[in-house]
Amino acid sequence: MERPVSMCMETTPMSSSILTNASAMTALRVLSQTNKNLSETQNRISTGLKVNNAKDNASFWSVATVMRSDVSAFKAIKDNLALAQASTSVARDGAQQISELIKEIKTKVTAAQEGSIDKAKLQADINAMLNQIQQITETANFNGVKLLQNDSNVKLVSSIGRTGASVDASYIEFNSQNLSLNGDGGLRDIAALSVLSRGDGLFKNKSDGTVKYTFDATAADGSAKHAGEVGENVTVNYVDAKGVARTVTIQLSQNISAYSNGGQGDDLAAVLSQNKQLAELFTFAGNGANLEAHATNRESPVTLTSISVGDGSLFGPGATPPTGIAADAQQDAGFEFVDAPLRLGEELKVAFSALGDGLGTITTETPFELSFRVVNGRSSGEVLESSGDGSAGKPFKITLALNADIVAYEYAKGADIAAEMAAAVSKLVSDNSSAAVEAAFIDVLSLGANVPGGPDANAGAAGFMTASVLGSRFNLGVTGTDTSITKVTVPQTDYDALLDTLEMALNKAVDAAAALGSAQFRVEIQSEFLTSMIDNLKLGIGTLVDADMNEESARLQALQVQQQLGIQSLSIANQAPQALLRLFQ
Repeated sequence: MERPVSMCMETTPMSSSILTNASAMTALRVLSQTNKNLSETQNRISTGLKVNNAKDNASFWSVATVMRSDVSAFKAIKDNLALAQASTSVARDGAQQISELIKEIKTKVTAAQEGSIDKAKLQADINAMLNQIQQITETANFNGVKLLQNDSNVKLVSSIGRTGASVDASYIEFNSQNLSLNGDGGLRDIAALSVLSRGDGLFKNKSDGTVKYTFDATAADGSAKHAGEVGENVTVNYVDAKGVARTVTIQLSQNISAYSNGGQGDDLAAVLSQNKQLAELFTFAGNGANLEAHATNRESPVTLTSISVGDGSLFGPGATPPTGIAADAQQDAGFEFVDAPLRLGEELKVAFSALGDGLGTITTETPFELSFRVVNGRSSGEVLESSGDGSAGKPFKITLALNADIVAYEYAKGADIAAEMAAAVSKLVSDNSSAAVEAAFIDVLSLGANVPGGPDANAGAAGFMTASVLGSRFNLGVTGTDTSITKVTVPQTDYDALLDTLEMALNKAVDAAAALGSAQFRVEIQSEFLTSMIDNLKLGIGTLVDADMNEESARLQALQVQQQLGIQSLSIANQAPQALLRLFQ
């Protein structure tokens, strides 16, 4: 049996060299790496980052840099949303305040229907609240957009998203609300709301069926002519609101005399106006030789039928004017408008009776009703309605269009309205329609020289209604005794319509508050989401690039120990060549 061969490794002793110190080189290399690691650890501790630049970790650094950019963008978006949130909050509060003010105005309008209440004071309160509404609409402003004065789209950047290398923005969109009282504002219909008499508020002066009579200034022989003598009676006959015929007699205490400029109208007006009973019902005005008389309350059914001085009737159905009174008394239906717009749907009406039209086509007393209505989308003077045959109880009726863009415009002037009414009559006459109703009106209407298209061929014919316009006054004047104005109807305060208008305005304000509240809620939610998003992004960035201080602290201590050991090892290694000197001693 063979004995196993023992395998032994032979160790080759390291040679000693004074030129190469391998131990020192190794110790130096280890110490250098330790110092490098120690420097890196100290840098992480001082900056708090384990990835401080692209050299540290190119992938993590690029991702973290993009995320930091997103955080900055989100912060800017959040700041903008904070401003939008404050602005929408103000606008929403404003819309709610406006709705409360409209409710209060509704209360005032309801109270105004009580006959004994002071409407002027109520109107002052309403005007103050309307002014407050306008002021509120001017306060809510976001980035140049009036949130309560414009109906426009508001677009807010709410977030950004990434798809590959592209960046997409997300938006919150909502509409601003127009609750302004001006121009095309959403509450323009209540801008001029009034509980005062609508008719009275529209006119500077009005003569609804005013009767005007002219006295002769002198007698045939040139001497002054008295219209009434001392002791004679002035008798006034009228029909009261209940339809009962009434008579008032006044004995003259002085002559109603003629002057060089004709003063009978002034004298008689003064006499009639001093009578308490008459003064409550009628207004009398003198202008030289002219006497004008009309009902004090335009809504009253009271009718003045005749005035007599001595034994002669100054006017009345079929009456023969007395000596000193001109035979051609004149009636006017005059509308002198203030500088304020009419309202959509409002209507002005003149009723008159014609006996003869100067053309021989109307030979019996015939009733007419001429109306003007404010409408949208129709040309001036367009016939809206026509009816009747001129018989008793069936007057010829016609309604002409007044263009709302002209007469209901916020800045419409009285002259604009008067000119529009004149244009409407002019169109009716110039169209020369053969339709029965239109033809009947054309026969009795004529155009004055200051009306477009006038004077027409019928101008000056006896018994005609002549349309004329001067500044802000539109006038239908009757010359002759064959035609008389029976009634003038102007827009009156329609409380039901006012309340309906206020209800619509309230609904608009409530809807505006709801829309702005919804926008404010969305902005708040998005702002909260962005806060969470920014926090999460910061956490993500920290995970990628932040240094773990516990780990770095432990590593620092280890590296400091390694550094000390490395220094000692290098010191020992550097002493090895010195040992070779002893070999030669």
